[in-house]
Amino acid sequence: MTLLRCALIGLSVAFLSACGSTPDATMPTEPAPTAENPWLPGLNGAALHSPSDGLCPARLGTFDRTEYSTIALNGLNGGERFDGICRYGNSDIGASITTYFYLTEGLSQTDEMRASVASIEDSRDARITQLPTSTCAGSISAVRPNPGANCIVLENESGSMREYVTMLTRNDWFTKLRASVPTADEDAMRITLAAIMEFNANQP
Repeated sequence: MTLLRCALIGLSVAFLSACGSTPDATMPTEPAPTAENPWLPGLNGAALHSPSDGLCPARLGTFDRTEYSTIALNGLNGGERFDGICRYGNSDIGASITTYFYLTEGLSQTDEMRASVASIEDSRDARITQLPTSTCAGSISAVRPNPGANCIVLENESGSMREYVTMLTRNDWFTKLRASVPTADEDAMRITLAAIMEFNANQP
């Protein structure tokens, strides 16, 4: 073996070792999702709720995602239920968006929307008024042209805050969004509605 050939072999071994090309090279892997921690990383910073395939983008228009997490609740069937939650905020317009991914547990979308409205009413001291939903429903049907989508628009008694509740149903999962926005600023409501459309368009 010539000195030149020995030198080339030595360089090849050094190159493979430096590049981690050996079978023993350790590659970082994401932990497998569990019921308690069902999230996986998606493209461009998105968070994927693996059981439902629901997606929380890192941004919705000018809304920044501030959290994605899981909460444990008592299910209707007596067992423990783990709901996925994502929160978004836009401090410039004083608006917020929260999204939920959770099992239907046999409930219809109509019943679940009624329960959502009742929950909002219970959490407010003032009376809640339900508004016409044509704008909201139209915005969802434009991006989700299927019968498994719904929208409700609520306003507090003083008319200063508006709340949108949208819901999609896919297989055994609900995907719900709640958005709160001041009504004094028409641009704020337009920006919020655009964010709602973007979220629903990103769902499977």
